[in-house]
Amino acid sequence: MKLKFCKFIALVFMVIIMMTLGSCRSLFINSPEKKAAKNQVREYKETQKEYRASVKDHYKNQSKKTKRRMKRNLKKAERKMKKRLSKGGWECR
Repeated sequence: MKLKFCKFIALVFMVIIMMTLGSCRSLFINSPEKKAAKNQVREYKETQKEYRASVKDHYKNQSKKTKRRMKRNLKKAERKMKKRLSKGGWECR
């Protein structure tokens, strides 16, 4: 009788292990949606990096006078945007 009980416990234990290992395996399967999202994020980062590099090169190619003017205009635009953004509350549009 004791031998049958031990076999039963071992069988139940093995079934539980097989179920948990099978379900864990399905979590790590490469899904095409995840792969596509990952590629899209990578491509976006690459394009942003290229854009920043081209802006930097464009700035380097300008004369000293133009660089000063570009810097001043950038500060002006930032201040304008800061004023335009509301500090809170409702906005009518």
